[in-house]
Amino acid sequence: MIKKFSAILLTGVLAMSLATSAYAANESLQVISEPGEDNTAGSISGQDKEGKFTFFTTQSGGLNYAKAAVLSSCGGAPIDLEIKGVGSITKAIKLSSSCTYRVRLWNETGGTAKAFLRNWV
Repeated sequence: MIKKFSAILLTGVLAMSLATSAYAANESLQVISEPGEDNTAGSISGQDKEGKFTFFTTQSGGLNYAKAAVLSSCGGAPIDLEIKGVGSITKAIKLSSSCTYRVRLWNETGGTAKAFLRNWV
């Protein structure tokens, strides 16, 4: 009886570990650039569903110009966002589970620029 119970318990534990290892964990990353900086942060794994890319700038005198891009390990064109002045942009993007993703942030002038990427919406 104890052997049968142990076998059932072990089967359940193995099934749960296999089921949870098939999915990537919810991950996020952040990159911050002060005026004149070009920074890259990463990487996170895709989950074959939409992720959320947020990019914003703050005013600290003068005109802001900043640009952010999501770069994929699978190649292809980066997903670019650009802000002239103060503002924010949020975009849902498909993140493939076979790829990893990084964010590159260029802050040309003005205040601080920040970008966030997470692999869930």
